[in-house]
Amino acid sequence: VKCDATGVVLEKFALQWTGGGAPTSGAGFYCAAPCDGMRLSDLAAKGFYNNFVLGGFYWNARGLLSVDAINYGIYVTNSVPDHGDATITDSYIISGPNNSPVAGIHWDAGGGLKILGCKIGGFTAGKSFTTGIDIHAPSTTNTSEIEIGDTVVDAFTGTGINIAVDSGGGLTGVLFDGVWVRGSYNPTHGYYLR
Repeated sequence: VKCDATGVVLEKFALQWTGGGAPTSGAGFYCAAPCDGMRLSDLAAKGFYNNFVLGGFYWNARGLLSVDAINYGIYVTNSVPDHGDATITDSYIISGPNNSPVAGIHWDAGGGLKILGCKIGGFTAGKSFTTGIDIHAPSTTNTSEIEIGDTVVDAFTGTGINIAVDSGGGLTGVLFDGVWVRGSYNPTHGYYLR
């Protein structure tokens, strides 16, 4: 499903990859800029390269279910590096049963992000995320206000929550509140800030 309009509302349906072989690009739900003000609720995606690609300004995603993505469960991006202020709440981002995605949630640009009341975990042993939540501010981004609260990050092999800022980039105002991180499959780090 591709959305490219302001104020889109999507609710209560599911998508599953049924093509031959594993996908090598694309998304189940592609709702990137200019999807300003979009509202997503009670949506599910399974088995896509990226299950959800979300961007734009002032959007809210509630009750998402991401299962068995190849790359990212939820990929948050925006062409404007310090304008976004998005929210992901009450969602399940699950690796496996067939794939071990790079990250449950990956953010690489677009202003603040709030993640509240989410569960990021594994479906089966050996099919885990490398990173639970990956916040990456590239050199083109200078932004603030990343909040992660009342969230569980479990079943990862690398880092539970990774926050990285490239040379020339900036990220200020990061808040963790009520976050539980447990790497059950030989993790490298719980939190990693660089």
